[in-house]
Amino acid sequence: MNKAIFLDRDGTINYDYGYVFDASRLEILKNCSEAIAQLRGLDFKIVIITNQSCIGRGMATEDQVNDTNNRLKKLLLQKNENAIVDAIEICPDHPDRPTPRRKPNAGMLLESKVKLNIDLERSWIIGDKLSDANTGIAAGIPKQQCILVQPNQIEKINKKNDFLMFNNLLQVSNHIKNNC
Repeated sequence: MNKAIFLDRDGTINYDYGYVFDASRLEILKNCSEAIAQLRGLDFKIVIITNQSCIGRGMATEDQVNDTNNRLKKLLLQKNENAIVDAIEICPDHPDRPTPRRKPNAGMLLESKVKLNIDLERSWIIGDKLSDANTGIAAGIPKQQCILVQPNQIEKINKKNDFLMFNNLLQVSNHIKNNC
């Protein structure tokens, strides 16, 4: 079975300016390509999982989000040819009408598990919100492998959850390299 790194998109890989669906405005965060390439070098599948309620809210089409995702993959590869993304899963649900695919539910991870033959116990999830870490827990990823990035979220995290936090994806990648 494969092991995977599940990555949130907005705020983890690219700047989150709110409802990111305009491919021309997409901007990759510093060192993300390097981090993804390093994780691929550790034999992880790279799977982006992203709630895109802009579709469910009628603000964007699925084609616009797919164009943004394709540009994301292109920008990552331009910065590092080994920053290969194996799959991108989107959930277009409106938050008021969630399906089991919408984070913090585990649907996107469980579907990826089947599609890519993934062992969730050997996988990691990285995101910028508590809901990302809780998605990993819901899917059966061990808590110590559910990581949060972005220090501006620290005050929003309930201390009893005690997830590991880092400032950026490269720091997380180095942590995983040293702990797997």
